[in-house]
Amino acid sequence: MKLAKSDSERKVFHFLFSQVVWSIWKERNDRVFRSTSKHKTLIVRQIIQATIHRFKDQLFDDPNSPLASKFQSLFRIPYQEKPLVNKWVHWIPPLDGWLKANSDGSLSENQYGLGALVRDHKGGC
Repeated sequence: MKLAKSDSERKVFHFLFSQVVWSIWKERNDRVFRSTSKHKTLIVRQIIQATIHRFKDQLFDDPNSPLASKFQSLFRIPYQEKPLVNKWVHWIPPLDGWLKANSDGSLSENQYGLGALVRDHKGGC
């Protein structure tokens, strides 16, 4: 079975293949040399998001194009403008006698969430 029929399809699938190979190699090195690992679904998502980000014009300008429908049927993942990024953060306490307020929020099509927390230098309030 031939997956890529057109030149644009070949470019997307060659990029996708290279992302898979690179991600496997990187994950292997992280496990061996850093004693860290990612869950396989996160790795797959990052591969797909990198591909979507690289070819967003070809994949989403015409959602009815053969390339877009083939890609979407293969992965069934909605388009996101920005690729996923993992960022570890940690709380830094305020000076003794001070309070620190941390807040965060997120927004999607029909939902939103907000949160805030106030703590002293010991982590309590």
